[in-house]
Amino acid sequence: MTKNLFQTRRSGLRSIGFHGSPRFAILSIAAIIIVSVVFWTYSALSWLNPRGVYALTGPQENYYWGPAQFEIKLEEFKGDLVQYAFAGTVDFDALELSYNILLSKYFILSVTGDATRSAMAVPEYRAALADLRPPLYSLSPFFERQRISRQDAVAILATLNAMAPDVSRLVHSIGDAEILRRQLAIDDFKSKQFFFLKLSTGLVAIILVGFVGLLWLLRQLRANIRRESELREVKAAFLGMVGHELRSPLQVVTSVIDNLMHEELTRSAMKGVFALERAAQAIDIQLRDITDFALLGTSRLKIVKGWFRMSEVLGVTLESQRELSMKKGIAIEVKFSEHFPLIFSDENRVQQILTNLVSNAIKYSETGPVRVSITAIARGSRSGGEARYDLVIQVRDQGVGISQSDQAQIFKPFVRLADGRASQVPGIGMGLAIVGEIVGLLDGRIAIDSRPGAGSEFTVSLPCEGRPDQEPSLEQRRPGKPSHSMDIAWLRHVLVVDDNPEIVETLVSVFESYGVDVDGVSSAQDAQRQLAAKRYQVVVCDIQMPEMSGFELLEHTRRIGLINDDTIVVALSAYSPLLFDKGDKGMFDVFLSKPLRASDLFSSLSKAARAKGLH
Repeated sequence: MTKNLFQTRRSGLRSIGFHGSPRFAILSIAAIIIVSVVFWTYSALSWLNPRGVYALTGPQENYYWGPAQFEIKLEEFKGDLVQYAFAGTVDFDALELSYNILLSKYFILSVTGDATRSAMAVPEYRAALADLRPPLYSLSPFFERQRISRQDAVAILATLNAMAPDVSRLVHSIGDAEILRRQLAIDDFKSKQFFFLKLSTGLVAIILVGFVGLLWLLRQLRANIRRESELREVKAAFLGMVGHELRSPLQVVTSVIDNLMHEELTRSAMKGVFALERAAQAIDIQLRDITDFALLGTSRLKIVKGWFRMSEVLGVTLESQRELSMKKGIAIEVKFSEHFPLIFSDENRVQQILTNLVSNAIKYSETGPVRVSITAIARGSRSGGEARYDLVIQVRDQGVGISQSDQAQIFKPFVRLADGRASQVPGIGMGLAIVGEIVGLLDGRIAIDSRPGAGSEFTVSLPCEGRPDQEPSLEQRRPGKPSHSMDIAWLRHVLVVDDNPEIVETLVSVFESYGVDVDGVSSAQDAQRQLAAKRYQVVVCDIQMPEMSGFELLEHTRRIGLINDDTIVVALSAYSPLLFDKGDKGMFDVFLSKPLRASDLFSSLSKAARAKGLH
């Protein structure tokens, strides 16, 4: 059994009140229109083409048309001959072609076929054909000489004119029969044509009604899609704003917790601080899930691919889950090849997938171990040593397991298992929904193998590109400098800029608790005055400020020389880093999200200082 906390539906059309199935209705109307058009076309071809007319009206030879064509071509040939001999507007080849066409028309009349069978039964018709043959073929020698003089043309015209009585006999011998036959065929055809017209009118009416209905449905569908998109954007903006408004005060709480950690407190008071810390962490995790969910399905979420080392992604994930796993006493076993290729994909998204799967495995397990396996399966090589891979991530836990019926539900947002043990796990049911969406964005696949009481195994397969890893690792580039180092002896002067005075006050207190000289201001103008009066090693600047954004402040102070390349500039934002362009984030040395722990802040500052060679 599963429990959907908000009873949400994934179908936007249903959730905004579009009843029924518009896609089925559109397909049905389209099918009716297509069938109607096909039937009408078939009927038209069957009843209106000559073969169809022949089938409708019975045998008809149309034998009058042949003699008429012959008579027409005879007159055309005479005209071409006059133009050739006396006007010179027709050349010999055209004249010869006209003569050959005339012969072909005569040949058609003289051969028994469907069009001439009835005519051949008329003696006068046969006699006329026989009388026409000698004069027609007597003209061939003129064309064999490839030249016809005016005298020849006059002789040919005389021969052709002499054929007129025979041509008249040919036409009139079959005229009456043809007229009667044609009239019968026309009458019969008109009756069927009228029937077809009525049928066509009905089909056209059906098509028009269907077309209008289809247009209406398409308009409704587009309107609902647009409304769904607008609702997604509103949801994203609302959740993002909620996250922003909650993260800012949560930053104050987190900074106070860090300050209290340095105080001499009673055992009871320290327990309260630890409880407050756990509550703040839980709120932070839920806010991050809500922010990630708000981005899914909107234009704000982009896939940014690049080359990265999977070992470093794995290391960051294990480091982030170390405290939770140690607290629950659950070991994490890792299967990972030392010769893993460099991967070309979206590092942040892969990080999200792995972190959510490992975090879920730990949270839903009472005993260990949690097994993590990461492999790269080659699918084909390319030039330059690159190859296509399937990046396969498998996470196996010893948790409560998931029934077959529940497995179809766990990738929906805000869905949590109603199992008694699972319901005690903190969270709002967003982790796997985020994983499923990201896997889809990366054109990957996700599968689950689980039974109640037997744990679960999640397998994610992501298509990507890879190449041999020949670059030094982060540890090799910086030997003896662990990423979590908090060596801050080099840190002397810090400026904190935030439009929230409480955040400024608490961050200043955090730096002061570590013995760092720090100043805090609550506006961009005060920050510029402070930077003009004093040189700082580190500037911690909020991004969203009312008068001037952090980006604008950084750009302006660098342009006028108040900040140089040796200054470490830290961006601090209550919004997710995913909302900002890579180029904008690149303006800062460090980009951090609220709420921020002191350990994360100083660790990031140490990394940035080593990168700049400041210590």
